[in-house]
Amino acid sequence: MPNIPRVMKRIGIDASNMLILEKTGIEYYTTALILALVENLADQSDLELFLYFHAGNQYADPKLLVRYAPCLQGVHRRVYRPRRGFRLALPLLATLDHLDLLHLPSPYALRFSPCPLVVTVHDVAWAYLSVEELLHEGVASRLVNKGTIQQTAAIIAVSESTRRDAIRRYGLSPELVHVVYHGIDHRYQQVVEAPAVVRQKYGLEHYILNVAELQYRKNQVRLMQAFALLRERYRVDCSLAIVGREGSGYESVYAEWKRLSMEDAIRFLGYVPDNDLAALYSAADLVVYPSLYEGFGLPVLEAMACGAIVATSNTSALPEVGGDAAVYFDPYDVNQIAATMYQALTDAPLRNKLRTKGLERARRFTWESAARETLHVYQRTCADS
Repeated sequence: MPNIPRVMKRIGIDASNMLILEKTGIEYYTTALILALVENLADQSDLELFLYFHAGNQYADPKLLVRYAPCLQGVHRRVYRPRRGFRLALPLLATLDHLDLLHLPSPYALRFSPCPLVVTVHDVAWAYLSVEELLHEGVASRLVNKGTIQQTAAIIAVSESTRRDAIRRYGLSPELVHVVYHGIDHRYQQVVEAPAVVRQKYGLEHYILNVAELQYRKNQVRLMQAFALLRERYRVDCSLAIVGREGSGYESVYAEWKRLSMEDAIRFLGYVPDNDLAALYSAADLVVYPSLYEGFGLPVLEAMACGAIVATSNTSALPEVGGDAAVYFDPYDVNQIAATMYQALTDAPLRNKLRTKGLERARRFTWESAARETLHVYQRTCADS
């Protein structure tokens, strides 16, 4: 019987998030996943990859196309440079390239798609936040993506918690939703010289670290209130360093900062380069992530990979990600946040246990594994289409 050649499948990905210079969660996810997918393509002779970049996006830095070029050899790349119209152009480009599948690393509305869609759902926050929180967040606008999600051939959820939420809230068939966890970038590891680096560059000695976009959902307002209690009630002498760019609802964070009159004790460091972030994690006395809702919670694992002690919320995907390597609190209870921070700062046996377990847990999450599982979703979706 003659050998029948395998049909090459053409997979397209909206890679625009790779061009965002000051990356947060979704941009990191897109970049790390694509780079890992390219590395794994050598073992996938039946797949051909097409990347689409919106270089005209107001937040994009086209110079990053040059930076990533050496890592994207053998991959088809199309660059769309106008400021507007990318979401109209993408389906047309997919048609020209005869794609068998198009992956949107974050959901948004498309007028049409000439091929089956795979969409990554990072969270379903709109279904769990209060009306007040939604108004601060602007999350309600994301409901426009519901139609796109319901019409996809496959959904990638970044945690089991997000998978359950997506199935329930979007009315999806369970067999269409696949869990693919994030990985940890190799740059996140313990930095031996971190205390000296952080002291010299940022003027920080003993500090609690929060890494998150200044955003209502990230709960920095209650974190600062809990920090004030930590200093007043528990007499803990340290500072609070908050790393992250301004996001939805950042005004409330600054307003509370001024109300508390703690300008000297609470430092806003803004966006910090990756290499510096690893040092900040490594030198921190404690990393606190008090988010009200997370589809995953990558800073929790980044901190653990750097040997940090982590305290985080007991909601959504955070216990799933942190496992037994973190301590937890109710993110709406300021007193409980303060008490948990105090315990994590002062209980030496607990700190030693959490540091050991955190390093072990972080090693379980790799982008290589995420790429392999994502490729499996592509292949399964193409076979079913």
